[in-house]
Amino acid sequence: MPMPSEYMKRRNAPFEAVRVVAGPKDQAEASLAEGNQVTPTTVAGIAADKIVVSDSGPANGAVIIVVERQTNTFEIEEAPGGTYDTAFRQVLDSFSFSAS
Repeated sequence: MPMPSEYMKRRNAPFEAVRVVAGPKDQAEASLAEGNQVTPTTVAGIAADKIVVSDSGPANGAVIIVVERQTNTFEIEEAPGGTYDTAFRQVLDSFSFSAS
């Protein structure tokens, strides 16, 4: 089975990572937002923040969506250098949480 990054490259889709961080969004987001562009967005109908990394390091250009649901914070990330804005938006638009 191919590694996720190889699979995503072959499928011509954005490489994303989804991380779950225990705790409220403002705590998890504080260090991510510092010095970066933050704009509002939504994920599964829930208010979220879109962070575009603007530092000069290897993460420059990465897009991180931060959303909180049921006291957990979710980070959905598009790797830097991607040209998959439409596909990444489709992932966000189709993202859902279970009813429980």
